[in-house]
Amino acid sequence: MAGYIHIEVPEKGQRITVKNKKLVVPNRPIIPVIEGDGIGRDISKATRRVVDAAVKKAYNGRKRIAWMDVYAGEKANELYGEWMPQETFDAIKKYVVALKGPLTTPIGGGFRSLNVTLRQVLNLYACVRPVRWFKGVGSPVVHPEKLNVIIFRENTEDVYAGIEWRKGSKEVKKVINWLNKNMKTSIRADSGIGIKPISVTGTKRLVRKAIKHAIAKKLPSVSKVASVSQEGKIKLLTPGGVLVEVDAAQLTPAEMPSLTENQKRGRMGLEGKSWVMVIDLSKCRNARQCMAACQNHHQLRPEQHHMNVLQMQDAEHTAPYYMPKPCQHCDNPPCTKVCPVNATFKRQDGIVLIDNERCIGCRFCIAACPYSARVFNWFEPRDAEQY
Repeated sequence: MAGYIHIEVPEKGQRITVKNKKLVVPNRPIIPVIEGDGIGRDISKATRRVVDAAVKKAYNGRKRIAWMDVYAGEKANELYGEWMPQETFDAIKKYVVALKGPLTTPIGGGFRSLNVTLRQVLNLYACVRPVRWFKGVGSPVVHPEKLNVIIFRENTEDVYAGIEWRKGSKEVKKVINWLNKNMKTSIRADSGIGIKPISVTGTKRLVRKAIKHAIAKKLPSVSKVASVSQEGKIKLLTPGGVLVEVDAAQLTPAEMPSLTENQKRGRMGLEGKSWVMVIDLSKCRNARQCMAACQNHHQLRPEQHHMNVLQMQDAEHTAPYYMPKPCQHCDNPPCTKVCPVNATFKRQDGIVLIDNERCIGCRFCIAACPYSARVFNWFEPRDAEQY
């Protein structure tokens, strides 16, 4: 095909395209394959056979992959005289989806890592790894069947964008001298130096991708529970269960579209008014009709309640009574402080509301609510109607 030197495009095959940020896959998609080096050759051959068999079984022969060999590593160096030819990048960009086997790292020249070069040039910033257990596979844990997670790992920054200067080189001497002089460090002269840059931009896009995936697939997302103190400190609960405190100024708000004029007016409330809801506890008989009405209106599942009825007793010698527990519409609601996208807000007339169009499902508000008055419904309203 014109434009390629060594790549041969299958005659019976069509390109995968992207429309409205979604893949459009034809019945005979062309998939570029980098076979790889060493064991990569064996892995790639076996992978093709397995994938071909899976596609055949899934689609009863209606679909079939047209594999297209592209080159990187040792094979590319033999054909092109370079480890990572430009036409390989061009082909992968054009055909969108590609398969890659393990590649060698050139010694004494070329790229430090061909794998990292592919990621950086093609901006493949997210390493997405579904992790689950398959029956019959040995496992060191007691209940491997309970494992079903998806890991989103940074793929282009940190160690993958590392800059290194060898001990004794002219460059490392300049870096050490500058750091010791200007940054008041005490780095030994016989040190090597490595820098691993990590940006806010890179972090945001990776987290955004993970959250969008969780919402699209209706999966629980990995979250950090946050609270704000009066001193402007943010307390974060890390995935490891450690509570840390950072300055609020170090955090930036999520990127969300601006509010429309109608949305702004809806958030204002009624000027000079302050709404309250009064419940006469002496008349409550635990009929729970308020719970049923609330549940039906919000189309919640049976186990979900915005309002609950609790049995209370002030002392051992007093009679018990029932107390409905709705949202308290707090004077200083913690749920509004932890929401990263301003989806939870309080109007000037005292009502606390949720903008469902802005909510990203992080559930920080649920963790922050001291009354456990919030639940999150992963199901579309029409799915909940059956309950």
